[in-house]
Amino acid sequence: MDAVTDAVNRGDSSFRSQVATWIVVSLGMVCLGLLVGYFVGQRRARQAMEKADRSGAEELLAVPVETTLCTTGDMVLSYFATGAIHSPRMVMVFPKIPGTVKKVYFAEGDMIQEGQILLTLEDDEIRLSMEQAKASLESAESQYRAMIAPPREEHLEKARSAVEQAKEALSIAEKSYERGLGLREADMIPQMELDRFESEYKRALSAVEMAERDLDLLLQGPTEEERRGALAQVEATRKALEIARLRLDYTHVRAPISGMIMSMEVVEGEMLVEKGKPILMAALETLEVKINVPEKQIRNIRVGQDVTMVVDAMDQEEFHGSVSAISPMVDLKSGTVTVSVEVDNPGQKLRPGMFCRLHVVLERHEGVLIIPKQAILYSRGQKQVFTVKEDVAHLTEIETGLEDETRVEALSGVRAGDPIIVVGQNTIRDGAKVRVVRTNVNAP
Repeated sequence: MDAVTDAVNRGDSSFRSQVATWIVVSLGMVCLGLLVGYFVGQRRARQAMEKADRSGAEELLAVPVETTLCTTGDMVLSYFATGAIHSPRMVMVFPKIPGTVKKVYFAEGDMIQEGQILLTLEDDEIRLSMEQAKASLESAESQYRAMIAPPREEHLEKARSAVEQAKEALSIAEKSYERGLGLREADMIPQMELDRFESEYKRALSAVEMAERDLDLLLQGPTEEERRGALAQVEATRKALEIARLRLDYTHVRAPISGMIMSMEVVEGEMLVEKGKPILMAALETLEVKINVPEKQIRNIRVGQDVTMVVDAMDQEEFHGSVSAISPMVDLKSGTVTVSVEVDNPGQKLRPGMFCRLHVVLERHEGVLIIPKQAILYSRGQKQVFTVKEDVAHLTEIETGLEDETRVEALSGVRAGDPIIVVGQNTIRDGAKVRVVRTNVNAP
């Protein structure tokens, strides 16, 4: 600039003309640069606005959807039923003999152990019968022992002495009879007197025979028939005593099972007869529920399957049991099969007659893929779901297994963690742009 100034100062007009031209050209170039920069900026701004408009349009065209992530968990095939609880061991207790109630020991609602005495009957008459049977048995046994015992020496001496005495009496009677015959032939006595002699002779002869027979019996002992007869008498009296003792025991009415007294309408002093008022008892350790299962479902029921039971009266407390029996018959009217469920009753909380809801586990698959049932679309017999990848919906065919009210087991077509469209899938097509507004986690 100093050189220019100097040249100007020297009055070099040619140089001044060149400088002016240079200044004009420089200013023109600056203005041109500014003008080009302005137009380039405007173009870039317009391109940015167009791109923003296109993005906004695309955002507005994306379909809003909700998704749920595919998870793994356990699937259970179940059958639900209702029923009433009853005890499989409910018994009616009757007295085995008629009688008057002497004492009642328990009341309704009491827990009883097997063998405990529930009530007693009057037993005075039965005790007298038992004492009489005892005396008869002792007498019969004594006679039998005497019969089978060897004869005592004093008894033999007495029998021999009786034989000798009878023979002496026979000898005297025989002589008297012979003398009477002679006298009668001489017509010295009447026929009546001779008949008396004859009668005395015959009695003496019979006495000898009887005495000799008694001695023989002592020496030979009783016959086998006599022995059997005496023994039979002993057995008969022993049976009579056993019956009397049994009847005495029957005056104590005992509990045939362990359980609770459900009904007791007997009072002291009341006359009871056989098959009269019963005492109702029920075992409560294990209870039973009978349910009617449709014949189409019965193929999935097996003895031993787990059962969960909820009782409304027990604040929805759960109890556990298992299938104990399946009827072999189908009811013609209802088309159902009766299934018995055995339920544990810890603490005897449950009571016969309670209403309950049963959940029978038919089949269990563990660690399987699970998707929501509402996500499934049906087309020409195929099951399909929409998955989302990079904001694009992809229609995928799937195969399914077990299912419940809200969930389905996915056998193929999806993987764990895949987002599955559960809201909006009915309004989109395969490949459509989507905007996920909410993602839920499918509870396993």
